[in-house]
Amino acid sequence: MPKVHLFPTIDELLPGWRMPLQYIGTGEPAAAKAAPDTVVLTWILANLPTNPISVQSASVSNNGTVAVSAGRMVAKVIVVGGASGNFNLGTTASGTEILEGESFDTDGAVYALDRYFHSGGTLHFSGGFAGSLTVKLVLINLS
Repeated sequence: MPKVHLFPTIDELLPGWRMPLQYIGTGEPAAAKAAPDTVVLTWILANLPTNPISVQSASVSNNGTVAVSAGRMVAKVIVVGGASGNFNLGTTASGTEILEGESFDTDGAVYALDRYFHSGGTLHFSGGFAGSLTVKLVLINLS
């Protein structure tokens, strides 16, 4: 089994730390060439989404929908009703449900969804509830 090189800690690298270039599994010392911290940090910041987490709010009646943009993962769904009741949640009207017979009330209910929409999509709310629901989607931007 190849040896893995142990890199120095960030404390040992500061100030003006440099990320050593190393091929995995060679067991050799870190290469003399290294990427300066400014280059590494600039690359990380350039490749992170500007707003990685957002909240999308909507008021939804029975058989209503909420559109989800491309490249977003719905991490949480928060549902608040004017009273208490049950709802279903799916990605198509009258299709297979992601959440079925789930309850809501005036305090709100939080559901973990973790559903990724590569090219965008729609969440469908049904279940015969009266009135409207206030829905908040906690989205993670992965585009």
